[in-house]
Amino acid sequence: VSELHGFRELSQIDSSEYDNILNLGGMTALDDAVFQGIEITRDYAKVLVNQDFCANAIVFVITDGCNNNSKHTPNQIKKLISDVMKEECLESIQVILVGITGGDNGIRSTLQIFQQEVGITLYINIDDATPSELAKLADWISKSISSTSQALGSGSPSQLLTF
Repeated sequence: VSELHGFRELSQIDSSEYDNILNLGGMTALDDAVFQGIEITRDYAKVLVNQDFCANAIVFVITDGCNNNSKHTPNQIKKLISDVMKEECLESIQVILVGITGGDNGIRSTLQIFQQEVGITLYINIDDATPSELAKLADWISKSISSTSQALGSGSPSQLLTF
């Protein structure tokens, strides 16, 4: 598990930074990556709260592999998500798992089980995506971000849109 960069405004990110950074086709420390991603999101939310900002979060986990050699477990991830909500540093948090399975039904099944164990909001298998499905996904992400932003300060969680 490694971090390319911390939180930055999207307008400050050059997409070429991501050229040739993926090494697809293996297994990953998925549980550790998800745990750390949620933990880092929580920690940044605390910084925002200390600056008098309210925050909601959407965490996108994009993976081509199953878990291998993680220190954390699905139960620990599930507890972390619950703890984040109890801490009230975020008004809501949604975790979206995107599988890039290359048609491997074993990986797809494992990721679907992982989604259920952890309580991940939504699982999307990108391999099923056609160009129109990818456009639909982009639109769904945009609307989800808008919904999350609109719910901010209302005391209610954002509404998960149907994909």
